[in-house]
Amino acid sequence: MILPFPIASWVSVLMYSLLIYIIYIGIWQFRIVRIQRTDGHPFFMGSLVPIGAVILCLGFLGHVMNIRMAFEAIEAAGDISPEIVASSLKNSFNYVILGFLSLGLSFLFKYLNNKG
Repeated sequence: MILPFPIASWVSVLMYSLLIYIIYIGIWQFRIVRIQRTDGHPFFMGSLVPIGAVILCLGFLGHVMNIRMAFEAIEAAGDISPEIVASSLKNSFNYVILGFLSLGLSFLFKYLNNKG
């Protein structure tokens, strides 16, 4: 699986929640920009890129948490097994991939919803 399981940890739950928020608001903004003027609209947000950046930061946090869990597993096992290290590294990068995907999606919505 290339993305982390949605309920694997609190980080993944928060990342997926913010990703759903980006998708919802981005589509809503696209509809508002294409149908009517947005001047003075109370719920119109400017850019979703800061939220995408927060998700990327959460992705790096999830990466560090998984690496720490790998070190704890190595400590509990008493030896350094290549399987433990490889599986934890493979699983930890899933959070970073989700973070970059979210940031890219927020930039895509910024490009699509540009009024200029």
